[in-house]
Amino acid sequence: MTITDATPAFGPLAGGTRIVLQGTGFLTNGAAPNRVVVGGREAPLAGVIDDNHLEVTVPPGEMPGAVEIIVFNHLGQAVATDLFHYSTKPSVTTVSPADVLYTAPATSMTIEGKGFLDENAGFNRVLVNGTPAVDLEVLSDTQLKFTIVGGGAPLSRPQVEVENQRGTSEAAKGFRFVPSTRKGLLLFPRDPSVFFSFFDPVDQSVLNVPRLTSSGGNPLQPRAVSVSGDDYVASNFDGKFGPIDFITQTQPNAVTANDRISSIVQLGDLLYGLNINRRSFGTINATTGEFTEIAPVANAFRGLNLVVDPASSTMYITLNDNTNTGRIATIAADGTLGSLVTIAGADAHVRDLRFVDGVLYALMRNNSTGNTDLVTLSPTSGATATIKSFSQRIPAMEVFQ
Repeated sequence: MTITDATPAFGPLAGGTRIVLQGTGFLTNGAAPNRVVVGGREAPLAGVIDDNHLEVTVPPGEMPGAVEIIVFNHLGQAVATDLFHYSTKPSVTTVSPADVLYTAPATSMTIEGKGFLDENAGFNRVLVNGTPAVDLEVLSDTQLKFTIVGGGAPLSRPQVEVENQRGTSEAAKGFRFVPSTRKGLLLFPRDPSVFFSFFDPVDQSVLNVPRLTSSGGNPLQPRAVSVSGDDYVASNFDGKFGPIDFITQTQPNAVTANDRISSIVQLGDLLYGLNINRRSFGTINATTGEFTEIAPVANAFRGLNLVVDPASSTMYITLNDNTNTGRIATIAADGTLGSLVTIAGADAHVRDLRFVDGVLYALMRNNSTGNTDLVTLSPTSGATATIKSFSQRIPAMEVFQ
């Protein structure tokens, strides 16, 4: 008895493919019935066609790749090791464009990957956060085109799935819905109706993203926000720390931090922060929220904030000294402060600050109005210039790019 060929020579891991084995000794001389084992699992159906052909339904496989086929009957057994393989499931390498304007009515997208056409991949389906895409076109085994209708929550990163006969593959953060095609500032106000605002430094426009009513009686209220990898992480007034889910406007993986963190910035692979409880500078574990002190911050009792100049990787700190005067200085990774520079203003209480294209923007409390002023701030002279005023308290901001 022999096995010389398998047609087709592939099938999905889910099993169910009908293949025809070619060889000898499947029927005559009392050979039948036949039992077939594929990759260590017995086939649910093996029907003899003639002495040279055997139809087999392939069982589910354990992993992609070539598997051993064994045929048993009254004449003995035959073994083949390189005639059949389980196909790999489709893979998603990139989804483009990487950024999609969240207000766009429809956007044409492209997926680069593998497994969309060859080896009987069959009908493909693309899901974006569970919603089927339209106008799907298979360009090749490595490329798909499709259209998403409508936008999504700004700053959310939807999951993109590709399904076909070879299996299912997903990109957990396939692309990003964005509030603008330009760089700007994300402002997080203490406002029951606004979750965040996008400020465009070019035209000085403001786009407000409404707060979801489903956020309930304990809405997310960031005290400090920073980019960390693909996520925006926040330290909140309720003591929670973790990545922001912009779809639900919550922190589903938040941890309870033991310290009040007033500012967070990323420099290299580390998150640095300022601890109000200890009045100190240190690092923050992006997973656990644990604060590790590096050095105390002298003469500081409020208005503690950090910022990194991305052009020079220089880190700055703002603080209020005992005369209630706002100051700014460089701060090294070991906590060493540079010379303190006085910030212009009678009570220059900085709530947060960020660089955008070489310009340092700061959120400052306006004592006369109770509002928050967005100003430009010179880190070398302390000079300020008001750009825009907001009628609510805004404790945190971060760069969008």
